[in-house]
Amino acid sequence: MRAHFGLTQHELARYLGVSAGFVGHLEAGRKRPPLAAVQRLTRLALLLPPPEGYGPPAAPAPAATPDNPAALPDGPATPLAPGLLHGRRRACLLQAAALGQQLRRLQARAAALACRRRGLARLQTAFGPAADAADARWLAGLAEDVAAADRDPAAAASAQVLLAVRIAALTAEAEALGRWLGPAG
Repeated sequence: MRAHFGLTQHELARYLGVSAGFVGHLEAGRKRPPLAAVQRLTRLALLLPPPEGYGPPAAPAPAATPDNPAALPDGPATPLAPGLLHGRRRACLLQAAALGQQLRRLQARAAALACRRRGLARLQTAFGPAADAADARWLAGLAEDVAAADRDPAAAASAQVLLAVRIAALTAEAEALGRWLGPAG
């Protein structure tokens, strides 16, 4: 349920009126929720898409596609020292791998934030203007949490694009160096 709506343990705990640690115990199966929490969980569970709930079908998450690197020249006009080329190719591959991990973390963070935004919108729509005071406060706090997590969306998107470009450039350079070195490279 938390994953579907993009909620943190703390946010769900606020809604249920329990501590975040208690939510962790609930998720691990170490404790049972009190009746009031069960009623509130049931209300959220009914918003889940079928077959778990009666809400609308879940929208598919948008897929990210990497850009293809530009075509590179076949080889240098003058021969270069193979040791230097091997070293540079290895450095390019290592740096591209490290940047790839960084990009995957940023993409995961962006996907989680998008899930939280979709979850917030679903909850706001489901609870609507007729939400009681406690629900309205919880939704307002949730909206503040989501807004705080997304302080500068343009900077986050730019960081992902720049990392993808750097990875493509390093990968293309490593491939070009591999072609220059030949089959033994």
